[in-house]
Amino acid sequence: MILLWSFTTYDYVYEQMFLKGENSDITVIALERKWHLHRVFLKHSLYFSALLEGGWKESEENVLTLKLTDENITEEGLHVIFGSFYKDQVIITKNVKMPIFLLLTFLQNVIGVLAAATWFQLDEIRDHCERILCRFVKLNTVSSLYDVSVKYLLLKLEHICVSWLATRFSLVPWCKLSFEVKKKLS
Repeated sequence: MILLWSFTTYDYVYEQMFLKGENSDITVIALERKWHLHRVFLKHSLYFSALLEGGWKESEENVLTLKLTDENITEEGLHVIFGSFYKDQVIITKNVKMPIFLLLTFLQNVIGVLAAATWFQLDEIRDHCERILCRFVKLNTVSSLYDVSVKYLLLKLEHICVSWLATRFSLVPWCKLSFEVKKKLS
């Protein structure tokens, strides 16, 4: 009997170097959490590449404290983003029959990843998050997703939200809509 178990190099690197911080050469502190990371992996991001190679004082530091001003960036979002430097994929999952309160939590997690991806200039992950958010434009999410689309310049999501509102305008309480949406629908 032969048992096969697929454990890729990416899996090993992710587990040993990212999750366990093995041979870390830089500690990143953000949102009161520490990640023991590696400069070579951080440079996947234009943000970190410029910071660590560009003659800034941080390029010589072993501890990097990030002052993140976007309130949508979450610890989980940062964890997903930092983990993406070590693995060839970003996994954001949702249970198909998720109750509404869990759906809203899921969407907040996606927005946290989106915010972090925007901060660190990771366009592929931003696009992935936008595709996910586009699938969940509904009565109870359209207003907040529209606001997210404007804040992060997500044109596809903005278009879907405005189209959704234009066809179902009578369903949405007027007071929940932002001024920009009201102008577009007028």
